[in-house]
Parts: sequence; C-alpha cells; structure tokens
Amino acid sequence: MLCLDTTAVLDLVRREGHARKIAVERALARSGAQGAMVMVTRATLCELEVGVCLSSRPAAERDRLKPVLSSVGVLELTRASVEWYGKIGAGLRRKGEHIGDMDVLIAAMCGAHGCELVTGNSRHFARIPGLSVIEY
Repeated sequence: MLCLDTTAVLDLVRREGHARKIAVERALARSGAQGAMVMVTRATLCELEVGVCLSSRPAAERDRLKPVLSSVGVLELTRASVEWYGKIGAGLRRKGEHIGDMDVLIAAMCGAHGCELVTGNSRHFARIPGLSVIEY
C-alpha cells in the first residue's frame, strides 16, 4: 500500500506539465507498486481542509482536490497508530528534532498500516525509524 502525504496530494492537483506533478507521478510509477492501493490519512484530509478554509474560493479549492481524493482510500487512526505516534513523537522530541504533530500523525498512521509514504518532504519523514518513504 502507498500513502500520499499532504504535499503529494497538492502536487498531484497542480496543472498538467508542472514539474512537481510530474515528479510525484514518476515516483508513483517507479515505486514498483503498479496496481497497489493508494491511500491518504485522515490527518492529511484535515490539513487539506485547513487549506480549503483559508482559500478565497473554498468551493473551487475543494473541487480541485476531488479528482485525487475520490481515487484514494483513507487510513483511519487506530490503536496501533496511537502507539506509533507516541513512540515517534517521544523519540523525536528526545533528540530535539520535533517535526510537527500532523507529520508525526501521518507517519504513525502509515507505519501502523504498513504503508510506504509518498512525499516531497522527505526532510521530515526520513528522521522516523521504521517508516518506508518514497521521495520525489
């Protein structure tokens, strides 16, 4: 299973030919997971909704996201996700490397569900032991 982080979703909804859109599409193709289930986390949906609400045209922004979001599944927060969240968050804080609660939550949900995280922000996620990251 592959899981798109918030950045990956936003890059996929860019105009055709945009370098970031091409990069994430190539990363998905290179992942060797043709036919793999593609997911997003409930946390990613929350981050996207903040962007929608901040937009001067929320309905248009929501419509722009629909093609990608209608084609993916949603990872839910489970007890295992909560345990991953605690371990990741505590481990990063001990090292003085906190990356933001939503990124920790996204990583925890991917780890708990055994997903590879597709991201253009590997700088944050590469610090998390046990998390499989596909960078673009």
